Amino acid sequence: MATIDIRRAHTLDKDEARKRAEKLAKGLEEKLSIRWRWEGDQIHFDAPSGAAKGTTGKVSVDASQVRVEVDLPFLLKAVKGTVESKINDKLDQLVGAVNPVAGPFLNLSAPVAMGVCALACPDGGGVAGVLGWCVDRGDGARAGRAGWALSP
Repeated sequence: MATIDIRRAHTLDKDEARKRAEKLAKGLEEKLSIRWRWEGDQIHFDAPSGAAKGTTGKVSVDASQVRVEVDLPFLLKAVKGTVESKINDKLDQLVGAVNPVAGPFLNLSAPVAMGVCALACPDGGGVAGVLGWCVDRGDGARAGRAGWALSP
């Protein structure tokens, strides 16, 4: 039994639904290093490495619906809700008959700053120098996403 099982009705012709499903699979191949292949009207996929390592599943396309079944490995089950939400967003884009950006639905997918990815300590500054670097731009204001400077 799949960890995630989502069905979405569509009004596309089957060939168009298959094209869009394949475009989605190609995007996931680039972003998450999944391998995929068509078997009849199903795309079977797995992730042998990368962030989604161990994930398997299939996307079934028929004349009236698209079904996504995903088996998450143990470690990714903790983020099942997030994965399910992203799949729902992508399915809405996939089966929408109009441009996804102009579609009649709310798409909450957006890049979000997640914090510090790397940190370099100034010579002799220690923890105080690092904290000052991350918080103070030098003019007393807090740093935004793009601006920061070393503090004295």
